[in-house]
Amino acid sequence: MIEQYPLDEKSGYSKKVIWQDTEELRSWKMELYDRKDSHLKTLTFANYKRYLNKYWRAEEQTMENHLTGASTVLTWTEFEFGNNLDESEFTQTALRRIR
Repeated sequence: MIEQYPLDEKSGYSKKVIWQDTEELRSWKMELYDRKDSHLKTLTFANYKRYLNKYWRAEEQTMENHLTGASTVLTWTEFEFGNNLDESEFTQTALRRIR
């Protein structure tokens, strides 16, 4: 379990608590606490798949808001690595062009 505290004083969170396995460094759960130190949200990671025999990626991420009861599920598939992308493709100008 790892506790992280924001460096930005304007952050909406007071801390994050992360459950991570120590062998493969996969995160399983992250709890987010509001400025009043109340447990606000939980992010869980599931369906891990290993790519290129070295990169673990969770194909499912679920964020649950304990205040509103709402939740969101993100499903990721077909991760790609080594695509020879150039840093110039990630400038603000380049990213604005793809909108």
